[in-house]
Amino acid sequence: MRCRPRSVPSEPSATASTISRDGELTARNTPPSSPEPPTRGRHPARPYSGRMRTLVLRILFAVYLVVVGVIVWTPVSSDTPFGGPIGVVARWLTGFGLPLAESYTVLEVAANVVMFLPFGALAMTAFRWTRVWSTTLAGLATSGLIEGVQLFLPTRYSTVSDLVANTSGALLGALAVAWARRRALSAAASRPS
Repeated sequence: MRCRPRSVPSEPSATASTISRDGELTARNTPPSSPEPPTRGRHPARPYSGRMRTLVLRILFAVYLVVVGVIVWTPVSSDTPFGGPIGVVARWLTGFGLPLAESYTVLEVAANVVMFLPFGALAMTAFRWTRVWSTTLAGLATSGLIEGVQLFLPTRYSTVSDLVANTSGALLGALAVAWARRRALSAAASRPS
């Protein structure tokens, strides 16, 4: 049994009709036009991938904000002055000769910075029009809201150091994304085209 090679169908050529001065109808071949214009920077088979990515990042940012709200506004027991996970780590550090109160304070500030790192990173990626300064201001406003609400919660207390630490975390997260973007752009520019 012999296999015949499959023929590849060629694209149909479009014809355009014109009428000459003599009144004759003539047909001429014209190249087929492309079905749709190319998309800017997106793969044609995935026109919504950029939008879907943005939607997922914005949903992730909203979930992150809810989790932060639960963490910072959930009542805590005031029976132990150095409670929670930070207190556990601070008590562990006393085994190395570090004082409990100072260890707890340093760990609490570090935890506030780390808690707001995703704020800066997610805000910069979920809302591509944002800049480092606007993301930092949004982090400051969010931290101000948190600290303002904590003024009225009996088991929570509001501090300026939390405000500074949270804003610093948002700034560091935004700077990390800005650095990654700049690095990606310079790598793309250095590639031969």
